[in-house]
This record gives sequence, C-alpha cells and structure tokens, in this order.
Amino acid sequence: YLMDVAELKVSPNEEWAAVVLGEDERMAEVWELGGSGPIPRHHFPISLTGQIEDLAVGNTGDWFAIASDSAESIEFWNLTGQEPERSTFSGHRMGVSEMVASPDGRWLVTIEPEKTLLWKLDDLDTVARPLDLGSKVRSVRDVAFSGNSRWLLISSYSGADSENRIYLRDLSDSS
Repeated sequence: YLMDVAELKVSPNEEWAAVVLGEDERMAEVWELGGSGPIPRHHFPISLTGQIEDLAVGNTGDWFAIASDSAESIEFWNLTGQEPERSTFSGHRMGVSEMVASPDGRWLVTIEPEKTLLWKLDDLDTVARPLDLGSKVRSVRDVAFSGNSRWLLISSYSGADSENRIYLRDLSDSS
C-alpha cells in the first residue's frame, strides 16, 4: 500500500494508528492494529491548509489532533462514537509547529513560535478552551509530561537575554 504520508503515530496502547496523507490526498486514516495486521477503520478529509506539521494521539484511542504550518487552529478528531467527529481548536495566531499529548491523554500542548497553549481534554464532547501559558514559554525547545501526567515541563529560549528557561506546572490543581 503506497501513500504520500505526511505524519503517522501509533497510539500508546498500541491498538490503533493514525495516518495523515500528504499534499495531494489531504486525508486522515485510522487503522486498527490487530493480530491479523492493520485494518482501516476510518477515512476522512482534512480541512487544514498548508503543510501538515504534526499529529498527536490520545493514549486510549479516544482522539487525535492534526496541526499545519499555515492554520491558526488545529483539527481535533473525537473517536469515541460510531463515526469520528471533527472539532476545530482555535487560539493560535500562526501555524502550529508541534503538539505533545500527556501520557493519560487528558492534556494537549500546542506550540507556535510566539504562543504555547495547554488544552484540557476531559470532556471530548465539548470543544476545549485553551490556557495560554504566556510570554514565559515563547520559543519552545522541548516539552515533556511526567509519566503520571501530573507535571508539565517546558524548555524555552529567551532571545532577549540569551537564556534557556524551564517552565514547570503542576497539572493536578488545574481546572
């Protein structure tokens, strides 16, 4: 099976994979990973413009998100129902270059050069409202969650004072 693949990820529980097809197709596919080999389950169009930059997946197969370099939003797909449901998460001013999901799938960090947003994904039936992490986390270099998803660590670079900074947030008290 030959495809122009822009991004692909296997869910952390290894039960499914999400594949984003490239410039010509502009499609996303979800594949079930079973003992007899991958089985395509869903195939749907992507509405984002520009080059696909990143793909993030929830750990239990509940969701995945797609970002592009020219969209000010991300495409979020809820996979809990019979058919996938698309939502648009807005809040960025420019294209999103990277996304990182927490190990428990409850949090998503989206990054653009001037803005970093934290999305809480407790209720997949409602569009999430982001928390803007502010000017402390511009020019992000790396993002990590602790294994239990309690802690968020972000490394950023401040060109003004030529310093690397570490941002630490306890997510157990975030509402």
